[in-house]
Amino acid sequence: MLHWPDSMFTYVKEEALLLPNDAFGQHIATTERFVDEVDEGIVMEEATKYFANILTPFSSLIIRKIEEVGKLGIPIKTIGPSHGLIWRKNPEKIIEAYLAGPRGKRRAGW
Repeated sequence: MLHWPDSMFTYVKEEALLLPNDAFGQHIATTERFVDEVDEGIVMEEATKYFANILTPFSSLIIRKIEEVGKLGIPIKTIGPSHGLIWRKNPEKIIEAYLAGPRGKRRAGW
């Protein structure tokens, strides 16, 4: 889906767990596992840098896929990206940040 041809989202229905591979991640070094255990400002800054440095060339595809998933109406309690911390509380925060984009304009669909 994203920067490698074999990248894909996986959804574990029983846990309402989204495993989005490259999406919603960060390059961050910490002993913690979860976003809510680290200063939110630091996590969002690292997520922004991750998106800018890794995913920007694919941003239109990413937004389209996020909107497609949103239209499915599946509940998402937790997001476990392949890079960075796990979003176990308020995973909507990172979804909304991706949908808003760099200018903060909300896109429809989620």
